[in-house]
Amino acid sequence: MTVFPRRSVLLPAGLLALLVAPFIHAADEFPEIMPLSEVEPGMLGEWRTVISGTEIESFPLKVVGVGVNFLGPRRSLILCEALDEHSLVTGPVSGMSGSPVYIDGKLVGAYAYGFTWAKEQALIGVTPIEDMLEVWDWAEREDREPIARRAGDRGGLRRAWSEPPDREMIESGAWRWLDDGALPSRDRVRESIRPLPTPLFVAGISPSVMAAFEREFRQRGIQLEAAPMGRARGDIDLELKPGSAVAGMLMTGDFTFAGTGTVTHRMGDRILAFGHSFFGEGDVDIPMAPAEVMTVVQSVQSSFKLSNPGPVIGAIHQDRLSAIAGTLGRTAPVTEMEVRVRGRLGEDESYRGEIFEDEFYSPLISAMALMESLLDSRTAGGEKTLVVETRFEIEGEEPLILRDAAAGSSAPLVLAYDHLFLYDQIVANPFVFPRVTRVEVEVTSLDEQLLTQLDGVQLNRTRFPAGGEVEMLLRLRNHRGEATTERVRVPLPERTGNGRFTLFVGDARAARGVSEARAATPRNFSQLIDRLRDHYSHQEILIKVLEDAPGLAVEGQFLPEVPPSVGALYGSAGTALPTRGTATKTLWETRIRVDGEFRGNYRNSFSLEPAIQ
Repeated sequence: MTVFPRRSVLLPAGLLALLVAPFIHAADEFPEIMPLSEVEPGMLGEWRTVISGTEIESFPLKVVGVGVNFLGPRRSLILCEALDEHSLVTGPVSGMSGSPVYIDGKLVGAYAYGFTWAKEQALIGVTPIEDMLEVWDWAEREDREPIARRAGDRGGLRRAWSEPPDREMIESGAWRWLDDGALPSRDRVRESIRPLPTPLFVAGISPSVMAAFEREFRQRGIQLEAAPMGRARGDIDLELKPGSAVAGMLMTGDFTFAGTGTVTHRMGDRILAFGHSFFGEGDVDIPMAPAEVMTVVQSVQSSFKLSNPGPVIGAIHQDRLSAIAGTLGRTAPVTEMEVRVRGRLGEDESYRGEIFEDEFYSPLISAMALMESLLDSRTAGGEKTLVVETRFEIEGEEPLILRDAAAGSSAPLVLAYDHLFLYDQIVANPFVFPRVTRVEVEVTSLDEQLLTQLDGVQLNRTRFPAGGEVEMLLRLRNHRGEATTERVRVPLPERTGNGRFTLFVGDARAARGVSEARAATPRNFSQLIDRLRDHYSHQEILIKVLEDAPGLAVEGQFLPEVPPSVGALYGSAGTALPTRGTATKTLWETRIRVDGEFRGNYRNSFSLEPAIQ
């Protein structure tokens, strides 16, 4: 007889309907479960998982106790001790998350938590199956779109790359995660039981690229692991039974990003897995694949399964606190990416892949793939210049085509972070979650460092009459030390008032650092894309006439003519919001294109004088 969960709250109606759905095959019938209320200390049971290949094996455990309100109100955890010798050596193993736990043949929950530093005992935490079943009800909500996310659904995740890093940081290595390889501190060792990390296995990405971006993942609890992944054997089991290894495929192709866990329960074409969240993003669409386990890597700090993913056979569509849910046969939308690198002699390298669509991880993974392509092509590094043309194909919009360049050994990282910055603006906008169907990057590698630097600026006058003009002489020097000049006539504003003005000459990075009081912010996604078409390039000398605009800059938004009381409130010591007393408005701008990359920055503040009669 099937026994349904008993809790202090009723099971959702959608879940009850699912449990009695007529399409369920006999082999997928819901197993008898043991309600949390019947679990007692001292009970013996087993969990089932794969430690080699695709064969599901069983391992004994004993219930230690039940922790109530563990993850929140009415969110309990069953604490168990693994009794097999293998677990005493490995401790809790990342990748086993979701392994179904049974007592007296009844499904209790999923192996999902652990004390990774416990000594001579293997303590694991089991997520009750009742909590996991609720995730199916999220999937039952009507009219869910294939990509159900909306702009702002997650409160606007703050990104570590709100601006690309300064070149000085890049070249000094200050962007690296400084604690790599260090043992955790005593405080971390003493931490309480935690969700077993779902390692994000990465193949095709070199250690230098991993180091450049690993910090972005670690800040969000994602553990990157370089892995010698290959393709699973052709006879891999595609059934995804309870205990089978399952992978979320973030990227496939010449580069692989895959997170592996274990299936807890299956009904029909639907599965529950992990026993905790993947990224904690709620509604998702991640390609899903079976996996075969090569081995369990035994580590003092954290043991983990090393796996080979198989073919994509479905999609993960729910990523909740207590489980992920997926459906076999479901198709997750992906973004095609291709990077073509062309050398001076015409030799070409091409790199391809498909990336799952997400406003945070898609730009990040795409940037890593781009940087690796530039490095792997053997065209980067040393005295070289990389010129790129990037084409974003966005559903409902004309293609967005952007051009840029960078010179020297840091060029791959500079271009990768700029790519990340732009992609992020496209998908993490306040209007819609767009479908980026394809990203193409055409790269030309030049065998010399085409670099133009600003040596100085000379003006033909010291007084600035309103409505007049000033002639600027730009003194430039190229990578060979050869000096050149550019003359530019700059018109001056006609009004005087009490305004303060600035003559600005600078490169793309300096121009992006100018706090602009924009006359009109984009009101829809199409306007945002049109603004990105005017993106500053490292191939340009940017010359501007700026006017100081009094107001307040709050979290990237400029508020003009703010009353003193509001300014005092935001400027108080108790607020953590970034503020600024003034921003600038561009009154006039011109651009001069150079071969390769331009670097430099010049500012001259001035006041206007009445026009000479």
